[in-house]
Amino acid sequence: MADCQQAIGELDKQLGQASPQGSISWLPIRRCDSATRCGTLSVLITEIQGNSIKLPTHINDNKILNDVSFLKQRQPDRKVVLVTKDTNVRLKARGWRIDPQD
Repeated sequence: MADCQQAIGELDKQLGQASPQGSISWLPIRRCDSATRCGTLSVLITEIQGNSIKLPTHINDNKILNDVSFLKQRQPDRKVVLVTKDTNVRLKARGWRIDPQD
């Protein structure tokens, strides 16, 4: 539970005072020194078309994986990483060619 609260707090800090429109654009992650590229962060809000859904959506993990897969298709030039403490989700992600990190 502490890991989850820490992650939520870090997301809130990273998004800062971004407007709702700004939250869905790619914001630089402000954690590293300026010499290191740390990546970007965005709030993903998707409305997946019926034929894009790959996994059954009655399981929340599958909803997340479907959204990440959709993001990878929509943004093929970006490296998309799924960060989760959930081992089962990381295993499923690998099966769907999604880069998972703990």
